[in-house]
Amino acid sequence: MTFETFLFFLFNVLYTVTSFRPFFFPTNGHSQQRSHRILLSNTKVVTRSSSTLLLATLYDRCDVAIVGGGFGGLYTALALDRMAREAQQRTLLFSGQRRIPSLDIVLIDPSDQFVFLPLLYDLTMGTASTREVCPTYQDLLEGTNIRHVKASLKGFSSSSTTASNEEEEEEKGNGSISSLSSSLSDRPCSTFQLSPCDPKGADDTLFLSFDKAAVLSVGATPQSILQTVPGATDYTQPFYTQQHAMDTRDALFRLEQKVRRNHKPKVAVVGGGYGGVELAACLARRLPDAHISLLTRGPPMKGTRAESLVDRALSKLNVTIELVSVDTIEPIEPLIRHDKKYKGPVRIHRSDLLGNPIDTTSSTDKPWDVVFWTAGSTAADPVPHGLSELSMTSSGRLAVDDTLQCSWNTTQLSLSSTPVVVSTLPAIFALGDCAEILPTPRPNIPRTAQAAIQQAEVVAQNVLSTILDSTTGGSKKMNKSSFQFQDLGTVLNLGGPNGAVVGPQDTDSPLGPILIPLLDTARVGLSVADSVVAQILNAPTTNPTSKQLVERLGLSLGGYGLGVLDDDDDNNTSIGNKGTLSGTLSGITRRAIYSLRMPTNKQRVYASVSSFVSSVSALAKEASDEYQRNAREEN
Repeated sequence: MTFETFLFFLFNVLYTVTSFRPFFFPTNGHSQQRSHRILLSNTKVVTRSSSTLLLATLYDRCDVAIVGGGFGGLYTALALDRMAREAQQRTLLFSGQRRIPSLDIVLIDPSDQFVFLPLLYDLTMGTASTREVCPTYQDLLEGTNIRHVKASLKGFSSSSTTASNEEEEEEKGNGSISSLSSSLSDRPCSTFQLSPCDPKGADDTLFLSFDKAAVLSVGATPQSILQTVPGATDYTQPFYTQQHAMDTRDALFRLEQKVRRNHKPKVAVVGGGYGGVELAACLARRLPDAHISLLTRGPPMKGTRAESLVDRALSKLNVTIELVSVDTIEPIEPLIRHDKKYKGPVRIHRSDLLGNPIDTTSSTDKPWDVVFWTAGSTAADPVPHGLSELSMTSSGRLAVDDTLQCSWNTTQLSLSSTPVVVSTLPAIFALGDCAEILPTPRPNIPRTAQAAIQQAEVVAQNVLSTILDSTTGGSKKMNKSSFQFQDLGTVLNLGGPNGAVVGPQDTDSPLGPILIPLLDTARVGLSVADSVVAQILNAPTTNPTSKQLVERLGLSLGGYGLGVLDDDDDNNTSIGNKGTLSGTLSGITRRAIYSLRMPTNKQRVYASVSSFVSSVSALAKEASDEYQRNAREEN
């Protein structure tokens, strides 16, 4: 018997067993509830035992389906798994029997790895390891009741059509659904459509049924923003994903080669938000001999507590800030090269804030070697197109209430060929960049990882409440939690080992009255400590090389002039400094905070060790390079 014959035999045995599941595996009343289904395409299922589960490819079924493995999706899955286990233990402790069943949770994401986005800058610059920033779902989900299905969302539709009818129609079309369990044959279904992750694979499709609830956290994408600027898609380097970080690292390597040939590269960063500021600071630290410009429509991080700090930091790092609007980007010469990733040199056509074009033909406006794009993002597909049966906002995001539960588009449902009763439809929640709370809360919720992590706890609690309601038959109604964003402050990367800690922007934040005075006191104290260190370095007995090395590396307690008092400051209570702290200690604090915010305890320990080792190694390399540079200059 060949291996293929054995697999075919095993396939038929499993299909026969699952087709008569009620006979072989008697089910209780709970499992006979209506099942809602997710359509999978060419999926890869990673189980908690880190092996491929053949049964899952034939009959995929779960209690809760979570689409999107970013901060919102992954942290929701882990929180829900933790809360369900705790609820089981409480029930077992007080009643002596386990009434709450174990939850089978499926996390759907096209990638094998979770990406801790705030550390992409560190990964690019070599001060963080790949495992620290991009751990695999296999490692993160170990020991949980969560399975990872490698697929991406294509769309959603609700229907009263039975699964067997849909299977027959699909089987007549391409025969790709014939492996579904017939135990679904009498159940109405709602369907998520998932596209294959491997473009070379067959376009196989399966349904993953979910009995309890679903969560949407598909994030945001910059593609629609890039497409609004002619040339941006083809001639700029985006900076949003792990692959973008790797491409940026390659671009930096090419720029460093130009520096070695005594060429001063000209680099542009488009976008004045957190991403643009941090990337510009990291580039200036990595390429001190390059000309770095930040192109933005308004002052960087305008309206935030960090606005003044960022302006001072970028000025200290010799980053030029241009208040302009990017109109078009065009190459200087046809991009016919062996290295298709190289996207320069280019010319950036831009306008001032009044809409007047800026002359780019003058001899002073030299071509740009690389343009990095961090500006703007919109709700990710398929939110604008594939989820029409869920209510949308004017911005193309999913409309949710204060419990983060989606509402149904009754107008769209009425157009269905089969009657749909809204009360029988599943509970679907949404969070993160793809969701928008209506009515809009005040203050506005930022689209940051901090907000998504907080939303994940609320969604997990509300999903569990929905499940407990269904298990009690509605006899004991569980109250759902409302989401209220708590501003915990912000941390920034200011290049190398330096960073910034910024107090909460929201005056109603519970941490504001404590953290802001603490940061102000620390800033004043550390600025005094920096002045003492400066006196020691300026002492006649101090080696001039050591002094120059410390200055070039930008090491300080309070920020080497970033966010602390300069010589021309006449007071230390200016609004621009209030509630901020920057410097090397702030950079260490930033990495420590991110280590604590990692999704699992195991990852927290690894991130803590990795951040220390990677940072020290990178700093030692910089010190070695500076020492060699000083030696060459002396010779």
